[in-house]
Amino acid sequence: MKLIAHRGLYGENIKENTKRAFKEVLKNKKYVGAEFDIHETKDHKFVVIHDSLINRTSNGKGLVANLTYKELLKYNFGSSKYPEKIPLLEEVLNILKNKIKVIEIKNVISFNSLNKILSKYENIYVASFYKRNILALKDFNPKYKLGIFNNLFNAQDSYKPYNFIGIFYKLATKNIVNFFKNENMEIFLFGIKSMQQIKNIQNKNNFYIIIDENYLK
Repeated sequence: MKLIAHRGLYGENIKENTKRAFKEVLKNKKYVGAEFDIHETKDHKFVVIHDSLINRTSNGKGLVANLTYKELLKYNFGSSKYPEKIPLLEEVLNILKNKIKVIEIKNVISFNSLNKILSKYENIYVASFYKRNILALKDFNPKYKLGIFNNLFNAQDSYKPYNFIGIFYKLATKNIVNFFKNENMEIFLFGIKSMQQIKNIQNKNNFYIIIDENYLK
């Protein structure tokens, strides 16, 4: 079973998508990598954060896209015990080193600039729920891997642009799994929220499983 830490390894004092959360992934041999999201700031820096707004994950307010990186540095994205600045994409990539890095793109961003950064690193998987984002990166003929996340099994004109697929675990039926295997695509499962759900997955070693650490306890 190949575990991917969803937004890093976080808890009460270590918050999601912080540098400390990703450093914890390095300490835990259960995990082969981490998943995280990126957004682009007003001054075109790529920062690691799940939401478009900073309200939930910091002591500030506002849209990432409307704030400069310098403005974002004013806020605490960690806990009171472990204060944290919002991490740049490069900082997280450097922390995770040889681990697998699954990067989700939610919005249309400066793809040329992103490609220049990602091309410097190994073990990169880039995904989105929106194929426009992945096709924009495909034009650069990248060495990193590109994939699509599906909540439901959506028919595509072709899966040839993609190296991997993210599937909601309940939809990973034998026929669907075999289909993507025949397409030579790696499979990532998400949406798992208990050990029992993991136990119910057949042939677990065939998949990467994106999961929050608290669901493994």
